[in-house]
Amino acid sequence: MNSQVFATDLIGTRELAHRIRTHALRMTNIGGGAHIGAVFSCADILAVLYGGILHVDPTAPKSHMRDRFVLSKGHAGAGLYAALAERGFFPVGRLLTHYQDGSDLSGHVSHKLPGVDVSTVPWAMVFPLPPEWLTPPSSSQHPPRRLSVE
Repeated sequence: MNSQVFATDLIGTRELAHRIRTHALRMTNIGGGAHIGAVFSCADILAVLYGGILHVDPTAPKSHMRDRFVLSKGHAGAGLYAALAERGFFPVGRLLTHYQDGSDLSGHVSHKLPGVDVSTVPWAMVFPLPPEWLTPPSSSQHPPRRLSVE
């Protein structure tokens, strides 16, 4: 699994958070969406998680060894899309299709995208998720998996 970290320092994390906010502002403006405040409020969290905390690999988005992230704040979907694009799950240019007819980048997070395990769910709905998401991998060469919820 590729565990390459691309924002390992404070400056890199701040720059990633800035790019997430910039992408989201463009996305919501072009798509006629709203809720930019929801994105701005969690951009730093997304930058920290996708900048180096989460063990995810854009070349193997369904790897059993990956960490999972569930966004319960549905109105911040544009921020998650931006973080996924920055991490390499799909081209950054695809962000401009946000909230457009026929786009997978809908207003609320869709599990149809690589890097997204579940569509937006309320916080209480996180608990029935599969228990194997939290079970430690069988190999001692890999760190335990994590489930992060925002």
